[in-house]
Amino acid sequence: MPDDLFDLRYRQTLSVADLTRKMGLTRLALHVGFVPHDRNIAAYQTMVDRLRRVTDGLGERGITLLMETGQEPADALVKFIDDVGRPNVRVNFDCANMVLYGAGEPVEAVEVLGDRIVHVHMKDATWSSTPGKTWGQEVPLGDGDADIPRVVSKLRAIGYHGPLVIEREGGNNRLGDIRDGAELLQSLVCG
Repeated sequence: MPDDLFDLRYRQTLSVADLTRKMGLTRLALHVGFVPHDRNIAAYQTMVDRLRRVTDGLGERGITLLMETGQEPADALVKFIDDVGRPNVRVNFDCANMVLYGAGEPVEAVEVLGDRIVHVHMKDATWSSTPGKTWGQEVPLGDGDADIPRVVSKLRAIGYHGPLVIEREGGNNRLGDIRDGAELLQSLVCG
């Protein structure tokens, strides 16, 4: 989406996939755009068809697409991935995006998404006063509403032992926030 840009974006995505493969990597993470919540409208089927086309192109290159969580509640994301029906669609879980967009509690989302999660952005945020209408606020890891200790615990409980990548997009002390976030994660993982 939008229609007039899809072919260009498709070609660009395959070009990035070629570069990804040349670097010896097998995963490409991205936001696919807003997935309509109503599975019965034409725009939803258009998204399914387009993601099938993209994942087929990536699959020919040995690349798995990682959909980053954000605007969709976890159960809606699972249904969408199931509707796409391709084995090379997985999840890049971003707990703060769940909070920022008002899409659901991150700990519950981990449970719903389960083994579809193959990469994690560790980022924190506070809820919006009007979820679904305005965004919340990104904050340093551990200072927000994503409940980072429980997210990490739930990830471990479902068997996830992949990367926990700190993402800090705002603030005036990003490097310090990242260092503090690394210390927090170290204490949670190595306890």
